[in-house]
Amino acid sequence: FSEVFLANCGGRTVAYKKVRLNEEEDEEDEGLAWSTPLAEFRREVWLLQRLDHPNLCSLVAFSLHPPAELFEYLEKGDLYNFIHAPRD
Repeated sequence: FSEVFLANCGGRTVAYKKVRLNEEEDEEDEGLAWSTPLAEFRREVWLLQRLDHPNLCSLVAFSLHPPAELFEYLEKGDLYNFIHAPRD
């Protein structure tokens, strides 16, 4: 559904999430059905804009065309790797 890259935005290190849409989706009709990847992306952006918690990474910016999100970069990696990392 998406790929995540490390990027630089205005001198700030961010995580760039590039959303891949289905190729068979008609661009004229995208977003009209709630089950399309673009509709899911829009719902995700809507929700992330409203979340503000110190334990969550923040949405910095987004783009609808092409669909992409910029998140604050977390130096210690993702939650799964943090939880499963060997302890000293």
